[in-house]
Amino acid sequence: MKKDLMELNENLAARLDTLVEKGNELSEDGDNTRAIPIYMEAWGLLPEPKIEWELYSSWIAGSLFNSYFDSANFDEAKQWALKTYDARHKDEVTTEGMNEVGKACYELDQLEEAYSWFKQSFDIDGRRAFSEEDPKYLKFYLDRTAERKKSGA
Repeated sequence: MKKDLMELNENLAARLDTLVEKGNELSEDGDNTRAIPIYMEAWGLLPEPKIEWELYSSWIAGSLFNSYFDSANFDEAKQWALKTYDARHKDEVTTEGMNEVGKACYELDQLEEAYSWFKQSFDIDGRRAFSEEDPKYLKFYLDRTAERKKSGA
């Protein structure tokens, strides 16, 4: 069940907005070494359970994923992608977090796990799920799918 931080603690929500926006500015400028601690501060301010806060859980976790991924720290990126996935709206059909976990797994050479995540995403949204991703991820998924069909798997 998602909780609305804006309703429960408007001051904390405003503080988180400020922090994440500051982190995003740094990240967009390529300064992830400064953005990550700001995102971590924001994550630390989220009340427990951290993955249940409307907007903020997935926004902060997704921002951390992006910064770690862009910094080629794929182990950390995967952990934050999993949190993004866990924070998604479970009552909605969404691919939120799936491609991110898949991308981190792909970069970590965890190809079977990457394929599994990409398949879930593709099954929900087809090619459109990959429309804003590096084309190599869709190519990997389609090639692996074709290989499995040939081998009867």
